[in-house]
Amino acid sequence: KRKRWQKPEMFFSPQETADTKISGKIPDENGKPLQGVSVLIKGSSVGTNTDAGGQFSINVPDNSSKILIFSFVGRETKEGNIG
Repeated sequence: KRKRWQKPEMFFSPQETADTKISGKIPDENGKPLQGVSVLIKGSSVGTNTDAGGQFSINVPDNSSKILIFSFVGRETKEGNIG
């Protein structure tokens, strides 16, 4: 059985470009940060990974999907809507 994690925390920062900067923190089921979680924009190859503190930041183009995919070995893959 795959482990669960808490809902990702996401914050939105509109920039002067046509992109929207999304940043957040990925905790495990105990609230501890998860390092190395893959964060991808659905339907694209644009992505990043969380750092040692579980933090991530990604620029989402206005013309792309408004869904982020969170994946990590041994855990369920999650999707999160932007906005």
